[in-house]
Amino acid sequence: MYSPIVTISIPTYNRCNLLKQTIDSLIKQIESYQLHAEVEIVISDNCSTDNTEKYVRALMALGKYQIVYNKNEQNLGVIKNVLKLVELSNGKYWMFYGDDDIIPEENLVKIVAAFKSNLNFSAFMFSDYLKIYCADLK
Repeated sequence: MYSPIVTISIPTYNRCNLLKQTIDSLIKQIESYQLHAEVEIVISDNCSTDNTEKYVRALMALGKYQIVYNKNEQNLGVIKNVLKLVELSNGKYWMFYGDDDIIPEENLVKIVAAFKSNLNFSAFMFSDYLKIYCADLK
């Protein structure tokens, strides 16, 4: 089993076009900074009826990215779908993104570098700008 540094979890429901923009922004940075081994993308699809599954499975078939995809048999609601994301995650750190969020340019590489240099710390990040707060857990 692989051990990514960070899991980026994305819940979705019938918003394939928005999800595609979000994932494209992540993949662009994964490719640019060679973060294939460090970043996992986990998507929990809350029983979409659009092209979400087809799109994600096509990305997975490329074999270039660590993508975990779950499609619920029925819509579980927002909270249970988010909890499913946590259950499916393999990364040391967990990040939550909406299916309509775009990660700012160069932030993913900064996040991974901060986590790699502080593996024994917990962290909280806030949107719009990269600010990582670490607290020693010892």
